[in-house]
Amino acid sequence: MGVSASRSILLCCFVTTEVRRVTEVIEYLLKEVPIRRIYVVCDRTSDRFGRISRENAREVARRVKLLNPVVAKVNTRSIHSVLKYLTFIYNREEVGRYGTELVIDISSATKESIIASCIFAALRRSVTVLYSRAEGGDEISFLVNRFSNSIVSSRDIVTLLKERSVVRSSDRPSIILFTIPSFKLGDLTDLERKILKKVDEVGGVVRAIRDVIELVGFSSEDSSVRSAFSRCIDSLERKGLVRKIFTGKTRAIMLTDLGRFIVRLLP
Repeated sequence: MGVSASRSILLCCFVTTEVRRVTEVIEYLLKEVPIRRIYVVCDRTSDRFGRISRENAREVARRVKLLNPVVAKVNTRSIHSVLKYLTFIYNREEVGRYGTELVIDISSATKESIIASCIFAALRRSVTVLYSRAEGGDEISFLVNRFSNSIVSSRDIVTLLKERSVVRSSDRPSIILFTIPSFKLGDLTDLERKILKKVDEVGGVVRAIRDVIELVGFSSEDSSVRSAFSRCIDSLERKGLVRKIFTGKTRAIMLTDLGRFIVRLLP
């Protein structure tokens, strides 16, 4: 499978309307790798959806009570709330140290939780996304459909996922794990960070690379500087954070929806 059997994992399960698929994932992982802790995340809102989510989370926790699961109530229909909670788990458990990995099960997650989980997996190391798909389903379609009309466009998430690494279980083909290796937040260079921030400050669109160079504080007359910025912008485009728009002889630079979102996570 995609998670090394020599490592221990933390499992974060989002629970809404599905109990069977979540417990199926837990049972599968227990046979494959040691699980150090399970976080069962349900919706905290007071409406009918929230009540069902909490009831199902309690049922999942009951079925795996020997593992002492942690039941957490989060606004699962808020991307920012889910990202905040995943960050809390990641930091509290020191994911990445001592061989610990975080596996996020999105089999029963809301659209917003799926979006947040994929973005989080793209930004952080030692994070794998997992789900139990419907028979005949396709992981890209599954995800892209949930990104429609969201803060991150379908086009951007396809860019993010196109280099994904997918592992299917041989005995349970419905179980799919995938990593999102496009980039990690720590892999952004200082210049890439500056470009993203400066383009965002002027509304997310700059009419030419020369203007980007001037915004960051360099001279666009220096050919070596122009080459360095051109390579940097190419790198940001491959990561799905900017898009080039050709207008005559110039190339405007525009932040993608994902790029705008990432800028707000930069320190």
